[in-house]
Amino acid sequence: MIDWLIAFLGLPVGYILASMAKEELKSGMKYILLLKDVLFYSTIIVAFFFIKNYYFSILFIGFIAFYYYLDSKYKDYGVYLILLSLVFIVRPNSLVPSLIFMYGLPVGSMIFYDKKRS
Repeated sequence: MIDWLIAFLGLPVGYILASMAKEELKSGMKYILLLKDVLFYSTIIVAFFFIKNYYFSILFIGFIAFYYYLDSKYKDYGVYLILLSLVFIVRPNSLVPSLIFMYGLPVGSMIFYDKKRS
């Protein structure tokens, strides 16, 4: 249960951090995008080793990769929610919840930046 809570709090914490550092968002957006991509791929790779059923892991990772390359306004929310479901699939006490938390930090910052811009 605590793993799920840790993984879930990444998005709100990223949003709060972005609201505190509004001036740095525009100049740091290229690094935020790079960090988001690196954390996404590292989460997928680490999750592949911790998922109990390998057939399910290949299907799940393929679904995430397909959804990641779609172009949608709410794509970041969807990918984050799909990654959150990994917490229930992986073995307990793995590295995946902390990676999902870290993935939520740049996603929350990007969501704040998009809302501020529009």
